[in-house]
Amino acid sequence: MSALSTLGIPIGDKIFGFWSIYLMRIIQGTCFAAQYVVVSIVSRKWAPVTSTATFLILTSIHFQFGQLFTMPTAGYFCESNFGWEGVYYTMFTLTLIFTMIFFFIFRDCPSEHPWISEIELKEIEFGKAEKENKENNKKQKAPYYKMLTDWTTWLLFVTFFCSEIAFQFLLEMGPYYLNKVK
Repeated sequence: MSALSTLGIPIGDKIFGFWSIYLMRIIQGTCFAAQYVVVSIVSRKWAPVTSTATFLILTSIHFQFGQLFTMPTAGYFCESNFGWEGVYYTMFTLTLIFTMIFFFIFRDCPSEHPWISEIELKEIEFGKAEKENKENNKKQKAPYYKMLTDWTTWLLFVTFFCSEIAFQFLLEMGPYYLNKVK
């Protein structure tokens, strides 16, 4: 969906204009949000208990590295004969290539992967069964009221909101800035 919506931006702009871009951005945002869920599930299944935090960081770093590649690429295409559309065609192609590589290599569980040795599998699964059994025995209701009335929760929401606004500003204006700076 992400690759197709990326391809849909320049094509939709020529055919339908602004509203098609708006729709494609909504689809991209939905795909982007799903990455957070996927990263946490993959980390839980693939990381050893002692390395979960490091694994989570390494699997979510693509959010930042993507921009390090996209911004200069966008600046280049804005000045080239390809125009801004070239950025989207390039990102569509790269997304498609990396998605195919991912689906070729990835397996839902380490035990299903042909490249994982028994030693690696034991290291990944060490301590997980005991931890999951303890978590299953201690099911509690989530304290939603306490969370929503806690000032630290609201501070976290405001911090995340401000961070995302600043990030979106950089995301939208970064290519323009890189195009004009010489």
